[in-house]
Amino acid sequence: MRPHIVFALVPLLLLSSSLSAGAATSAKASGPGALALAALVAQYSPTASASQKLELTRILDGNLLGITSTTAVVSVKADSVACRVSNVAIAQRSCALTFGTKTLTLKGRQANELAGTIAEAGVQSQGAAGTIWLSVTHLSCAIAPALIRQNTGAGADCTYQ
Repeated sequence: MRPHIVFALVPLLLLSSSLSAGAATSAKASGPGALALAALVAQYSPTASASQKLELTRILDGNLLGITSTTAVVSVKADSVACRVSNVAIAQRSCALTFGTKTLTLKGRQANELAGTIAEAGVQSQGAAGTIWLSVTHLSCAIAPALIRQNTGAGADCTYQ
């Protein structure tokens, strides 16, 4: 191989490695999108208690009088949430939620609600061959019910990759 060809390929190799490294960057969502995402994911979480699920549902429904948490922060975590919506077979949509070794699959309206909420939280969709993908990994949300009740816009934060 000629030396000038090798030097021409080096920038391309560096660019491709930086693009792939950037694919797993951390992101953050706060406010209403984070609250909705945490409340929806919590409903399927094996680690969220029944009272936490109920409280997050009440808060998401706008029932701030229903905030009874004795815990300062409710944590919601998922290893991954991956939603698929077809833009060809437009009635097809599904989401897979992974919590450790447990994976749940949502379809239809529930999947649509979760996919839309992931988009609301700021996740960019990816598309290929008639499919739109919305996914996050390492989802970790912190919901502070007492702060939410103050109506200052604070109290809901999520991080994800």
